[in-house]
Amino acid sequence: MIFVTVGTHDQQFDRLVKAADELAAIVSDEVIIQRGASNYLPKYAEHFDFITAIQVKDWVSRSRAVIAQAGAGTILTVLDYKKPLIVVPRLSAFGENYNDHQLEIANALADQKRVICVLEPTAASLLAALDAVSELVVAQSDQSMNLITALKNQLSIWEHELIKKRVHF
Repeated sequence: MIFVTVGTHDQQFDRLVKAADELAAIVSDEVIIQRGASNYLPKYAEHFDFITAIQVKDWVSRSRAVIAQAGAGTILTVLDYKKPLIVVPRLSAFGENYNDHQLEIANALADQKRVICVLEPTAASLLAALDAVSELVVAQSDQSMNLITALKNQLSIWEHELIKKRVHF
């Protein structure tokens, strides 16, 4: 099973939801999509809007791979379960986020071969990423703790910057 999650953000992520739905039409794996505030309604995949953090962990634990937004919380959860992760950063140009901080996270983790980053989600690009997940580095516990600390520090910096601009998460 492939679990796709867009997180709890209040902006749509139709690019990822549509591409994941089209992926569901061409793969033998079951594709489950948590679509959040997206407008696109999947035709081929099982889907739902929002779920609890406990339910996310359950879906992640049962999946063979996860395709997700490049949100820090989602990344930490998936890496904690040592599941292959394909990230699609939300981009401000498409009205998916307020800024492009997810692109920074995705690129940094892709450079470390911890995730595969897909910038232009289509069924074909997601399928290619699924084919490449065997190349990902499985993080050791000390590496995971360093990554978790770095992500938490970066989140704190961004939160402080947003508070200065009076923009809230």
